[in-house]
Amino acid sequence: MLLLTQKKEMTVTQMSNYIGVTKTNLYNSIVELVRDGMVSEPVIQVKKNYVEKYYRLNTLAFRAIDPFELQKRYNQGAGSSEYKGLLESFFICFSLYFKIYAHVISESSRDKWEEVSKELKEERILLSALSLDDEQYAYELKEIRTLLKQRLIAREKTARQKTTARASDYFSNDNRIFVIALPKSVARFVT
Repeated sequence: MLLLTQKKEMTVTQMSNYIGVTKTNLYNSIVELVRDGMVSEPVIQVKKNYVEKYYRLNTLAFRAIDPFELQKRYNQGAGSSEYKGLLESFFICFSLYFKIYAHVISESSRDKWEEVSKELKEERILLSALSLDDEQYAYELKEIRTLLKQRLIAREKTARQKTTARASDYFSNDNRIFVIALPKSVARFVT
């Protein structure tokens, strides 16, 4: 899915070549994403003696995927199975996002890597993982939530000033900050 955020529209063949999975497996996943409304129905183009189906991300489906909104939905009675599905989708999306980054890095030219190296030297790239006790975790989580709420409020104000929704509004080429905080109850699943 996140590959479509960068490329805007692609065929299953193009996607499978890019991420290294079989067309059959990918097609089945795309069909599910179309059924779930995450990917739009394909645009069909006839070219000489064959048909190509171009898939696009359904950006309207992602407008509602705000972590604070998800928490509100859960607190207001969203079923635990629905929330389980949302969390699963979230982690799958992030894993694909990181796989795309890994692929881009492995295929990058020397010039591009020099540019990234400069960002590293200037400390514009931060890679960190922490293991915290309950008290530290609660404190850090509160601080991060406060910061994120401030950013989301500012972003909503900007979004309200725009009259039309475009894919670039939601998946632009802006800088990225990923925040994932996992309590012990989730971390125990993988240990």
